Amino acid sequence: MKKLLQVLTAGLLVLMPACSDDENGPTGGDDTGCCVIRGDVDHSGGVLPIDIVDLVYLAAYVGWDGPEPPCLEESDVDGDGEAATVSDRDYLRDYMFFGGPEPPACP
Repeated sequence: MKKLLQVLTAGLLVLMPACSDDENGPTGGDDTGCCVIRGDVDHSGGVLPIDIVDLVYLAAYVGWDGPEPPCLEESDVDGDGEAATVSDRDYLRDYMFFGGPEPPACP
């Protein structure tokens, strides 16, 4: 399982969008103002912004020293003010697979 997560995490580095400053403000790292959709840990946006890649990304970061999410605010899935924790991972898992509550809106 650990090897699988390492492979998936390595693939995420290739798929991860670049972080940059634009007219909408800074994105990436621990900068503020980048949050668009809580739970979109890889900051990919799109039609289905929250998907299995987000859960794997967060699990790898929290449990196996994976890459830091491009927008830490979006990784604060439960909205408690603490980004990228085990409780965020569990909240996202429960939302995706067990009918848990939707992540709260970004500030």
